[in-house]
Amino acid sequence: MRRVEFVHVDLAAMRTGARAQGAKNNDVVVTAVTGALVALLARRGEAVDDLVVSMPVSRRAPGDAGALGNETGVAPVRVPAVPDAGRRLAAVLAVRARVRAPGRGSSSAVLTPAFRALAGLGAFQVFIDHQRLVHTFVTNVRGPAERLAIGGCEVSVVVPLALNPGNVAVSFDVLSYAGTLGVALVCDPVLVPESAWLADRLREELAASCPSGSEGAELR
Repeated sequence: MRRVEFVHVDLAAMRTGARAQGAKNNDVVVTAVTGALVALLARRGEAVDDLVVSMPVSRRAPGDAGALGNETGVAPVRVPAVPDAGRRLAAVLAVRARVRAPGRGSSSAVLTPAFRALAGLGAFQVFIDHQRLVHTFVTNVRGPAERLAIGGCEVSVVVPLALNPGNVAVSFDVLSYAGTLGVALVCDPVLVPESAWLADRLREELAASCPSGSEGAELR
């Protein structure tokens, strides 16, 4: 059983705020997610030095859009568990720069080849059920820029959902759709009974990165 919370912000405002910091939307989302988790830990009276987020990355250069092939993967992003959003964002940007840098060393940050090897050995599920590598997952998919319609009925909101991998208590699924950026929090209600509070905190973190004005909504 899982509980789902949903928040969204204006996509244009998010993009503007991200660019002002030399970042991309996904960088800002990971920064906001870790900020919300840090606040949750503080609310519980708990503390850790770092949070490690599995984050999608692309190694394709901006001029390679016409080239064939999949140049995406996932990388563990170690983010300092501090209230200062600037320090968290700097850590996220440093990982992205390292992953996309030329040379063999940069590929070590991408976990996809290792995951494929585990899957080929039939050991991936065992690994993911007992892993101690990451605390949470953030997935990000670009959706349609215009609203869709099904049977003549306009689709006003699309909520992205994915199963929590293995032993992860909460994961964050991100989708842009028709001018909004939505984030679904998929929570284990036993381990994260404060899911509604966490969603509210995530909304605040996201709004703080969109100074031009954004709005959020929660669906239960």
